[in-house]
Amino acid sequence: MLGKIEKATNHLYELSKDEETRMLYDAREKTKWAEQSRLKGTRLEIAKNLLALKLSVEDIAQSTGLPVEAVQSLI
Repeated sequence: MLGKIEKATNHLYELSKDEETRMLYDAREKTKWAEQSRLKGTRLEIAKNLLALKLSVEDIAQSTGLPVEAVQSLI
């Protein structure tokens, strides 16, 4: 197992030396974070709508995947 991890680490190190590969990686990471942020915003909007329909905080949290505390903060 350690051999595979070491091999992967070495491969990652070699890739990180390449400027273009680093730039592509950074672009993918930024896109991923932006998408996650957009999805969280969407889930918060859905939670607000479900609160307006008088659903329970627990049901909303379960339905949206948001923590109970996040749903409670919308009240």
